[in-house]
Amino acid sequence: MKLCTIEGCENEHRARGWCSTHWLRWKNHGDPLGSAPAKPERLCEVDGCERKHYVKGYCTKHHRRWEKYGTTDLPARQQKPKRRCSVEDCERIARTRGMCGAHAERVRRGVPLEGEIRGSRTFHDSYQAVESGCWEWTAYVDRNGYGKYRGVWAHRVAYILAGGVIPDGFHIDHLCRNTKCVNPDHLEPVTPRENLLRGNNRAAVVIREGKCIRGHERTPENVYIHPSTGLKRCRTCARERHQARDAA
Repeated sequence: MKLCTIEGCENEHRARGWCSTHWLRWKNHGDPLGSAPAKPERLCEVDGCERKHYVKGYCTKHHRRWEKYGTTDLPARQQKPKRRCSVEDCERIARTRGMCGAHAERVRRGVPLEGEIRGSRTFHDSYQAVESGCWEWTAYVDRNGYGKYRGVWAHRVAYILAGGVIPDGFHIDHLCRNTKCVNPDHLEPVTPRENLLRGNNRAAVVIREGKCIRGHERTPENVYIHPSTGLKRCRTCARERHQARDAA
């Protein structure tokens, strides 16, 4: 059997001393050992686009634009006018049923549409100056008497809005002792311990007067410190409790 004359090729001869593989290379490229020259990668013809060519001179992205808009440029979006809430004097954007979310929720719950929507007032609309000089918070107040504005203590917001800086870990003390007050002149940042001692609660009174809640002196001889918890206990109170229990 006659073999291909190309060195190292053991395929069967076809024509001109070459096998079919080398003969086709000679026929197509003029050299039995040659191969097709690498074609340069065609890119999209749109200026600045380096994506691969897809069809009609465009990449897939620009070809879709050309089919949809007749141009490869993306047309500017037309801003649709936002619908406003259909409730009188409400400037909020309509979300459902032609109303804003707050009024739509009132309709769902069967609540009258009239009345102020929570959160619509600004900070400076939420307090009122009184004769004492305090600015009393008129919006939401928690059970401890402190106002809140969007989830934050109102007196802290007032102090920051006035240009004050609250160090990390510090509390804001009401110098006027009015917990609803948001007047920056009545506020002062202090440490938690100082804030506690300035208060009128039982713990503050005990520490200031140096006596326990039953009036016994808090001397070193009369104070017992628990070894595991570190809590301080009055020895006289403990002695009286034991005596009362034994007498019973």
